[in-house]
Amino acid sequence: MEDAGSRVRLWSTIVGDIRGLARVAQATISGAARVPDMPQRPAPRRVHPDVVLFERAGGGLLWQLVAFGVIGLASTAANAVLYMLLRSWAPPLVANLIALKYVGDSRLFAAGPFSI
Repeated sequence: MEDAGSRVRLWSTIVGDIRGLARVAQATISGAARVPDMPQRPAPRRVHPDVVLFERAGGGLLWQLVAFGVIGLASTAANAVLYMLLRSWAPPLVANLIALKYVGDSRLFAAGPFSI
């Protein structure tokens, strides 16, 4: 049975969570979060003869952040344009559902077989 009198302090919970995330990020960046004597992850190896192993091209985290931002902006813009076009003949909920479905499916198709 749920307690109808229970309360959650939303803002203090949000602020506490963000402070915790900031502490973890700071510890990770400074190296304080490293565990001494932690074994390294083994390099990938071929188990099946048809496996293709990809080498990272470099660029690291900055490249990932830029690519993530560009893809996010492009998909948001595509969703907004498609929504505006569909909104002329469909109710808002239907137009939004179709736009989200179409843009989401096209992103999955463009990502290829390694996206899932």
